[in-house]
Amino acid sequence: MKSTWFSRPQHHAFARCLEAASHGSRSMWETFSDFLTLAYLSLSQAAHKVGTGRMDPAKEEEYLRIYRSHKHPEKFPEAFAHVVNALEVSRYDFIGTVAGELELLNQWNGQFFTPQHVCDLMARMTLGETTPDPDRRMTLCEPACGAGAMVIATASALHERQFMPWHYWITAIDVDIKMFMAAYIQLTLCGIPANVIWGNTLSLQEHRNETTLVGILHPYRKSAVERAETEARAAQEHLRQQQAAAAAAHAEREARIAKNRGQLELF
Repeated sequence: MKSTWFSRPQHHAFARCLEAASHGSRSMWETFSDFLTLAYLSLSQAAHKVGTGRMDPAKEEEYLRIYRSHKHPEKFPEAFAHVVNALEVSRYDFIGTVAGELELLNQWNGQFFTPQHVCDLMARMTLGETTPDPDRRMTLCEPACGAGAMVIATASALHERQFMPWHYWITAIDVDIKMFMAAYIQLTLCGIPANVIWGNTLSLQEHRNETTLVGILHPYRKSAVERAETEARAAQEHLRQQQAAAAAAHAEREARIAKNRGQLELF
């Protein structure tokens, strides 16, 4: 194990479980990556079953393949329990913090995680005195979510302001599949209604899109007020297009009349 210092006892216990799972046959980075995949597959499978009423065979097959490839796979559920227990006590970026303490971040494509207390401060400053609106569901987007620290901080700040899961919706995107899985795990365990996307925000390329379990239970639907506003905007846009088309037709007609008048004057 690279690091001998951990900020919380749960982090040390988690790391020891991962070390025991492979029993030295794999690097900590490989075992950590397998943990992310197994936890993501387990949680997304649960959300898939709640949403569709059936299991995803491809996810089940991948889960079993990875699980059986380790010497002591029973350590993965134990490691997962440490994550669950830690997030029950305090909602924060457990995975990103542990990755930093295990000195794995330099292998995550040069990614560095913002400390949770900084995320908390930024979230509170950004949200200000925001309060729930019964007629409109707040939508937020995190275009480079990493393991989800900023999203977790934002959701915590919203909860302090009496927001419930049906009052807001978050879209979290990251270009790295490991970050995508880490964010999905933590946002699901923190009870955040969200779509987590593995994709490129700049190119709009999307490889995978998963909804958290709370997102499945409280799907994003527009309220009656929002639907009325959308319909009003659509009607205004339709009217604008009609007016633009009429203006273009009028200009074309005037140009044709002027051209014909010019031709007559030649004779």
